[in-house]
Amino acid sequence: MLSLLATGGWLMAPILIMAVIAVAIILERFWYLRSNYVLAEPIFDQAFDLLEHPANKLDQWRGKVSHSPLGYMLVEGLEAKQQGHLAMEERMETAGRHAVLALERHLSTLGTIAAVSPLLGLLGTVFGMIKSFGALSAGLQVNALELASGISEALLTTATGLLVAIPCLFF
Repeated sequence: MLSLLATGGWLMAPILIMAVIAVAIILERFWYLRSNYVLAEPIFDQAFDLLEHPANKLDQWRGKVSHSPLGYMLVEGLEAKQQGHLAMEERMETAGRHAVLALERHLSTLGTIAAVSPLLGLLGTVFGMIKSFGALSAGLQVNALELASGISEALLTTATGLLVAIPCLFF
């Protein structure tokens, strides 16, 4: 593995750093977006019960469900129920915007990694080809090992950049 890193040249380091960051973001998003957290099924049943008997249950219910984005939106709407339909709708929309921001956190970073890592791989390809053609232009006698080293560097950085970018784009 370390020999592959050395063969790929210095551009392998930023590509691998981006890979580690991408894996961390993907794992964090899987943890945060697990379905029992984002959309807890008992929330709806409890919300309908709360609509029928709102007297003192709202504070108790808020503590149970406010950790969930959906629960947070429902609590905000139910708190504004007495102020009318329009106020209730506005509070839920505002809460929904906040929930969307929380749900989409770090996805722009993941998108940036998906866009930049193949470009770094392409840059490594260019450097590898320059190295290969430099060996060719050095003299009439071509050292096959130098030529293969440059081509190997080119292919390895390209492949690594794509291996980082494709899963980032998928997730």
